[in-house]
Amino acid sequence: MSDGPLVIDRGVRAGTVVVLSILFSALTSTAVFFALRTATGAAVEVPAVTGMTVAQARELLDGKGLLLVLDAEREDAQVGQGSLIAQTPLPGSRVRSGEVHATVSKGWSRATVPETTNLAVDKATRLIGAAKLVVAGQDAEASAEVAAGTVIGTTPPAGAELAQGADVRLRVSSGPAAAEVPKVVGLNVKKAKEALEAAKFKVGATKYSFDEDKWPYTVLKQEPEGGAKVAPGATVDLVVNQGD
Repeated sequence: MSDGPLVIDRGVRAGTVVVLSILFSALTSTAVFFALRTATGAAVEVPAVTGMTVAQARELLDGKGLLLVLDAEREDAQVGQGSLIAQTPLPGSRVRSGEVHATVSKGWSRATVPETTNLAVDKATRLIGAAKLVVAGQDAEASAEVAAGTVIGTTPPAGAELAQGADVRLRVSSGPAAAEVPKVVGLNVKKAKEALEAAKFKVGATKYSFDEDKWPYTVLKQEPEGGAKVAPGATVDLVVNQGD
């Protein structure tokens, strides 16, 4: 009777070893099966998932045995919030298994172009920077209303909504556009002065000379010459033929 428990106890331990051996063998076989399946499985083509929502992309990739991994988020003015911007591997790549890494759009933060007309360039630049936009350069533009060196406006114009960090160009006044000096040589001095004043020029010094081949009191010479391009309101000097 005393040997009974010892025999039963050995039987239980032996059975347990057998069960564990079977389980280990099954797990090993399963692992080997899936490893071989992965190593010898047919390659699949990576689909394009950019522009898709995360859920859409994950469903598509799951169907091909691929895993979607989201690496980062960034702002994008073209792709809506929550959709994918970029992916690796690229669409069309062929893989046997693995992951597709993607970046998610955070949408875009808007900024409004501020009003900068009649401001100095440095002040306009600071104002645009405070609006989270970037001054990308300046364009000279003639203006009779805005002083030279002062901002006329911007491109895009004030009030436009852009993505934060977008470029804005300053339109800077170069002063009034050049005006053409009328030709008054050969005219009577009175009519010459009227013509210059009508064209918004000032009559400067009037000197006299003598040319017997010209009518008295006609303009013999002018400076600047007729046709010259100068600032509006510039002074024109005359040389007039003496009278009898």
